[in-house]
Amino acid sequence: MTLVASDASTDTGSMKPLWVTFVTCAALGIGFAGGRWSATLPAPPPQPPMTPPHAMAPSPLAGGSFLPKRAPPETVMVQGTILEVIQVPTYTYVRLATPSGGESWAAVESNQNLKAGASITIEGATLMEDFASKSLNRTFPQIYFGREKEG
Repeated sequence: MTLVASDASTDTGSMKPLWVTFVTCAALGIGFAGGRWSATLPAPPPQPPMTPPHAMAPSPLAGGSFLPKRAPPETVMVQGTILEVIQVPTYTYVRLATPSGGESWAAVESNQNLKAGASITIEGATLMEDFASKSLNRTFPQIYFGREKEG
């Protein structure tokens, strides 16, 4: 005689032998209890040593910059005789006759005292190419920005 498990709500065609149910449950219980079917994760990769804060890259939030450091722009001294003066609120633009016989444009901090015919020396001048002045609605192919030498 064979023992079978039955469900009262089903007909006799869905009956399983009782020993199959028992063996399946026992095998699952032993497997989980013995740890044979437990999930085994690989060991995490080794972590690099922590970098001390003083050796870290500067943070933009702390006033640092992630941008590579560049050399400051080259500055020169520009001298000449003023041929033309154009005043705008923040700058005075001057067209100069240079000692070498050429002409150059330069811009200094606004100075109402600059007049055509006067000599001027501009220190720390940086050359800008294709500079578009919004206040003059004009583009200068080359212009020097610097500070007027005192005295």
